[in-house]
Amino acid sequence: VVWGENDVAVPLKLAEPLADAVGADGVVVLEGADHVCNLDAPDAFDAALRTFFAAHPAAPSASPG
Repeated sequence: VVWGENDVAVPLKLAEPLADAVGADGVVVLEGADHVCNLDAPDAFDAALRTFFAAHPAAPSASPG
């Protein structure tokens, strides 16, 4: 779960319960970001995604046919 530190639409206090409910590894809080944290802090958001994907590599797909 990636969350903006200054999100007033959905407060940060709801991040941890959401992460628990969906079985997430935890919460990444982007400093200075608001509700649309991927636009407010794009470099930090991308880094969070890269870290997640590195820890959860995709399974190889089967070849069709």
